Amino acid sequence: MAEAVIGGVVYEIAPFKFKQLRAAAPFLDRAQKALTGEASLEAAMEASADLLTIIAIGVGRPEVTAEALEDAASLAEVIQLRETFEAIVREAGLAVGEPGPAAQTPPAAAARKASPNRSTP
Repeated sequence: MAEAVIGGVVYEIAPFKFKQLRAAAPFLDRAQKALTGEASLEAAMEASADLLTIIAIGVGRPEVTAEALEDAASLAEVIQLRETFEAIVREAGLAVGEPGPAAQTPPAAAARKASPNRSTP
């Protein structure tokens, strides 16, 4: 589970469900582009705002909004968000070189493989 410290509060971000990932996708894309290349200060600030939006979506509580996180975040905390971003991307199966959800064995298939009573057709 990814964590972010903002305004001295620890926020836990569970792995995203499809709906959360869909809502966060544009912010993930922009943040990833800004964090992996050389970006201007303005682009870096926008990427940081995108990270705060991703965290707000992931926390999933109505009182935790991107705006509230922006108001509470210190510059030092925002700098640390890169680690949180990497954890979110990894947990969502979107990290390069990591197996994504489609590459993992579905639980039902794993159970069938492990079952000693399995018959072959």
